[in-house]
Amino acid sequence: MIKEGYESGLARQGSEIVVVGGSAAGFYAATQLVRGGRSVRLLESKSTLDPTPRTLIVTDHFRRQVNGASGPSIVNSIRRFELFTNGRSATISLNEPDLIIERARLIRALAEEATSAGVRIDYDTRFLGLEPNGRGLFVEVDQGGRREQSTRGAWWEPTERRAAWRARPGGRRSKRCRSFKRS
Repeated sequence: MIKEGYESGLARQGSEIVVVGGSAAGFYAATQLVRGGRSVRLLESKSTLDPTPRTLIVTDHFRRQVNGASGPSIVNSIRRFELFTNGRSATISLNEPDLIIERARLIRALAEEATSAGVRIDYDTRFLGLEPNGRGLFVEVDQGGRREQSTRGAWWEPTERRAAWRARPGGRRSKRCRSFKRS
């Protein structure tokens, strides 16, 4: 998805991307966007990073996708499944092991990676919505009990059967966006 966005012109310089939520997906996406040259602000509603511990089973593809952050989160691996029913059994061996990961460790590692990459993380900041500003939209947040609106505008831009909200300084819009009419 990120690669597709860059190829379709979504990644113009000068615009800030806001990622809502300090989950594994949020931190991972923010890090990838910063590495792609973007300015990224991640909003997390909790005042500190305190993910709920739980284990998940994922395929080995996870290790290749997440790279360094995967190491501390892997707690075990599954190389085969044994099935038992009505006195019979079957064993299914896996070509690549499935992994058992600890979600809280993963999120902490991804948050560290995001911070090192340059993601601006705003804790105690709740996303409230998008508000019109005459030429686009403001991102509205509650930060530590104070309601704020970003100074950046946003616009609606369709791309290859998909649509995405984009933030740009001053609410400027692309040529494609000006000709787009919402029904």
